[in-house]
Amino acid sequence: MLTDHAPWKQLIELNNIKINRLKVAEDVSLEHLTITPIDVPHRNEFSETFAFIISGPNKKILYIPDIDRWEDWDLSLIEMASNVDYCFIDATFYSADELMQLGRNYKEIPHPYITNSMDLLQEVVDNKSCEVYFLHFNHTNPVLNSTNSEHANLINRGFKMAKEGMEFHL
Repeated sequence: MLTDHAPWKQLIELNNIKINRLKVAEDVSLEHLTITPIDVPHRNEFSETFAFIISGPNKKILYIPDIDRWEDWDLSLIEMASNVDYCFIDATFYSADELMQLGRNYKEIPHPYITNSMDLLQEVVDNKSCEVYFLHFNHTNPVLNSTNSEHANLINRGFKMAKEGMEFHL
């Protein structure tokens, strides 16, 4: 897709970008970081979808911006989150109620609900094994409104929301 279609094709032809292929579980080194791609279940219309473990000299991040369902994954989210310092995960929808209000079926738009992710990772957060940040919010997600009970629930349970401009030193 990148090599055959505009505008990406032009970026390659003009040497604005260089394509480096990623392979599952094959580390990529960038200065003081190591990035490990991890395949995640996702409707892959155009290409594979990856999560990443980003390892610095002192800390690690698990970055999962998009995934269909935790139960479809052959890896344990709990185990993976327990082995990193920060976890950034898909928070497209808060709960089934949000999708029902939109008149949509979960099977049409698979993403884990924030409520399910919090239930899965509550012990990790309570043990302070890892700081869990949610990202990739749908515009209808009620946690985006800081006056909503859903937002308060997320914060009170010890979870966090990723915000533009945040910095994490690894």
